[in-house]
Amino acid sequence: MQQSRNWRELLASLISDPRQKQTLANKLGVTPLTLTRWAEGESQPRPQNLRLLAEALPQYRAELQQAFGEEFGLANLGEPMLELEEEEIPSAFYARVLNTHATALAMLRFWSIASLILQQAIGQLDPHQVGIAITVAQCMPPSGPDGKVRSLRKRIGIGTGPWQSSVEQKAGFLGAESLAGYTVAQGRLIVIQDLMRDQGYYPARPIEGEVGCAIAPVLRSSCVAGGLLVSSTRSDFFSPGRGRLVQEYADLLALAFEPHEFYELQQIDLQTMPPSQVQEEHFKHFQRRVAALMREAALNNRPLKVTQAEQLVWQQLEEELLGLPVPDLQE
Repeated sequence: MQQSRNWRELLASLISDPRQKQTLANKLGVTPLTLTRWAEGESQPRPQNLRLLAEALPQYRAELQQAFGEEFGLANLGEPMLELEEEEIPSAFYARVLNTHATALAMLRFWSIASLILQQAIGQLDPHQVGIAITVAQCMPPSGPDGKVRSLRKRIGIGTGPWQSSVEQKAGFLGAESLAGYTVAQGRLIVIQDLMRDQGYYPARPIEGEVGCAIAPVLRSSCVAGGLLVSSTRSDFFSPGRGRLVQEYADLLALAFEPHEFYELQQIDLQTMPPSQVQEEHFKHFQRRVAALMREAALNNRPLKVTQAEQLVWQQLEEELLGLPVPDLQE
């Protein structure tokens, strides 16, 4: 069997399905046309792309390793190179964020700055696209009889690999059951290299595909606004350099929040939130509730902006979810 020819035949077979072709192209960070040219022998993948191709097709990894060894002289592909290309945030990017902070409209400031930071962070933390997800979670306004911050709300996220690859809005609450909640309450960076191996006494409900994570609080002086959550599909992904970058991006993210959105650590008293599948049922009619609230406010001559109505609905949802039976933290 001529393995050097078979890997191209295998690739041609796999990309005959347009959807699978696009998915594979996204994982490798190339165009679908590039995959076609590889399969037809019109161009040669770079060594890093060979590694990523084998990583993206784990069921064919051994076969691909042998074929690549024969054709390209690579005795062992090993793991994809995970070294950071840059261990510091570029100074030009700081200037870009500061300019956005100075020029963005107040109502768009969070989205403008946060999306900018997430796009830069994902490219720097995962240049080889082995699979990470980054999410920003914000402290909900104090509520309840004690006037404490009782949960965090996921607001925006981005990912590589199995996760959403474009910046998108997130929906969901995190509380005392989550690592994000623990990090925000403690006000310090938490890194877990392998959730199955190293979780220890930390609370956690891993998302699908998550193996390791790093979570940094968004701080201003002694006050906290939320957390920056970075999940990885790999164990031992968070080198000291990556951990430091996660905290530095969280520090920069502080510019996305308004001063009144920061709370003293003594004000943080997170409660347990139900699992995401339970929460999703409550989010189904979110926009309908926002519209109804705005109509009611207009009828009472107290018109609300969309952002105000949305915040009120989030607060209502938080109250509803906190009123549900407490789930098992070992879910």
